[in-house]
Amino acid sequence: MGERQQLHDMLEDFDTVMLVTTRRDGRLNARPMHVAKLDPNCDLWFLTHDDEKVKELRANPVAQVVAQDEMRSWLSLTGHVEILEDRGRVAELWKEPYRAWFPGGKEDPAIRVLVFRPDYGEYWDQRGTKKVTYALEVARAYVERRQPRSDSGEHGTVQL
Repeated sequence: MGERQQLHDMLEDFDTVMLVTTRRDGRLNARPMHVAKLDPNCDLWFLTHDDEKVKELRANPVAQVVAQDEMRSWLSLTGHVEILEDRGRVAELWKEPYRAWFPGGKEDPAIRVLVFRPDYGEYWDQRGTKKVTYALEVARAYVERRQPRSDSGEHGTVQL
């Protein structure tokens, strides 16, 4: 399996990720975002209010997505966010549980679509047997007084 596919497979495990934007004062701002859709090329789609994060992204569309799944997998993506005011796309991405955040439903005029288009990703994957393999490597490294090595597939970087 290629690194891009491995990153995509890992992204499929996350319903929610942290979207990191840059505030006008230069500080970073992170907030949880529910993933409405994941494209095969690793683009992530979100529904949001026309709020402060949208203002931040209009001023600086560079963003980061980070996610962690219990002590099994971690990933970090950097890229750019496109803001859409596309009612058809809102309807396509809409799921009824979103009504908790958008009481007016999919017709709410303040809903915006965010498309995060990553250009670089890094992951650490210890799902399944990889976790046991890595734990054994850490134990060996401890006894041998060296840093543990990461096997191929456990850690990778991807140009997207």
